[in-house]
Amino acid sequence: MALAGAFLTTALVSSFQSGVDDSAVLNAAEKQLVQQTVDQQVQVTALSDDQVGANLAARGVGGPAADELVRINADARNRALTFAVGAMAVMSTVGYVVALRLPRVPARRR
Repeated sequence: MALAGAFLTTALVSSFQSGVDDSAVLNAAEKQLVQQTVDQQVQVTALSDDQVGANLAARGVGGPAADELVRINADARNRALTFAVGAMAVMSTVGYVVALRLPRVPARRR
């Protein structure tokens, strides 16, 4: 489970930052502020859309910028979950193939 969490967190932060960088709605100052916030508080990207909206409202961010950040968060969360599940499927398949190649030793009789 820890490995899945590591995959999820890495993909989530990376996808969120990429979404912010690629956004045409956010201006340079907003992008820099988001980057600083993510650097200081990684958990900000692991929130639900409602929680992100509430956090943005508490910080005085509203309008199109808030809507864009909520959209980026939702997209990043979906991409991260897809990546984490895919990575765990690959790891499981590799483990299964390795297990098949282990030598089979019959149980000893007493």
